[in-house]
Amino acid sequence: MKHILKNIFILWMLMIAGSIAAQEVTVTEEQVTQIYVATFDRAPDADGLKYWVNSGLTIEEIAESFFVQPETKKKYPDTLPNALFVRTIYSNLFNRSADDDGVAYWTERLEDGSISRGNMILAIAQGARNSG
Repeated sequence: MKHILKNIFILWMLMIAGSIAAQEVTVTEEQVTQIYVATFDRAPDADGLKYWVNSGLTIEEIAESFFVQPETKKKYPDTLPNALFVRTIYSNLFNRSADDDGVAYWTERLEDGSISRGNMILAIAQGARNSG
């Protein structure tokens, strides 16, 4: 009986862990669309949106994955200065120019390696959403 209860307990814990893991990876169409707009200055096509939402990746992993895609590499080559990259993302997300303090802050984060270009897009977007 003790052995059966132990197995039930283990199974129950695995089910909870799987449920928690599934909740952590839930990505919405809105999140993916925001990354598309911020990165490419356009909405995703239906197939691309469906692909990324159902990819099983976290939103952070999706953002990073964008930066190994040929379209992104062409639009944002490694030679593009970080400040210009930040200004472009601000323009894409907010349809306005970035303020100098914002550009300086995000450029420094990129240059010191504390954030990647892909996840910087998420951080800027989330910062704007949480500031209102």
